[in-house]
Amino acid sequence: MNEAEKEKPYKPESAEEPERRRKRTRPVRKTQSQVLQEALGLNPEDIKTVEDKLSVIKFLDYLSEEPLDFIFKDRTVDQYLKKIEDKIELFDKGGEEEKFLKKKFEEGKILDIIKGIKNKTEDMALKKGITTSVDKRLRRLSLLITLPMLAIAVIFLVLPAVGLNIDPLLMLPVLCVFCMLPQLVRGSVVKKWFRFKEDARSEIYAQNREDILIIKSFIGELLSNIRSGLIELKVPLELIKFSLFKIFEYH
Repeated sequence: MNEAEKEKPYKPESAEEPERRRKRTRPVRKTQSQVLQEALGLNPEDIKTVEDKLSVIKFLDYLSEEPLDFIFKDRTVDQYLKKIEDKIELFDKGGEEEKFLKKKFEEGKILDIIKGIKNKTEDMALKKGITTSVDKRLRRLSLLITLPMLAIAVIFLVLPAVGLNIDPLLMLPVLCVFCMLPQLVRGSVVKKWFRFKEDARSEIYAQNREDILIIKSFIGELLSNIRSGLIELKVPLELIKFSLFKIFEYH
């Protein structure tokens, strides 16, 4: 050991050093698009094109199979339709097949069909006594249950301050109700909702059969377009899998 090493003072490691080392060695999280890009060897533009088409397919398939999930949700549906319309507009920048799909989307009046299915389903739900979406109903019920419970809890806290001592054990039943009642109510509402959906499924399909078939036909053509594009890009199709309601696995 030389003289310089002997004279070099010991410098204790600061508390921040281990954290800095962990940050340097921590792997960088990648987005789904980046993972797909590396795995399939596609450029970002191709990945975005496929993702846009898949998002259109998944929404159309979801709405055609579960229209009750969209009733009385005008703002949400309008936002979805605007996004789909914007994505379909981009088909003009693609090849002849994309332009043909855009033309079929417009001539088939897919947006009007979606609105028609939603309106018919809402009319059917109104006749059966449903006037709001299940999400809004759950929020209202939660509020109606929570507010009285909060009032009771405040009373229990205030009474000792005014000289009325209450056994803390009396709070246990209240706490149990606080924890269990909202979940029980939610579970009951959700269970009834799913039963209603199953009972109404065949009626909804009968009312909208032709419109649903038009949507399914467009979905099939869009899937074929994606498949053709991936083959053209020499992507192994067995790597591309996703689930739909009726097309359980496509690759």
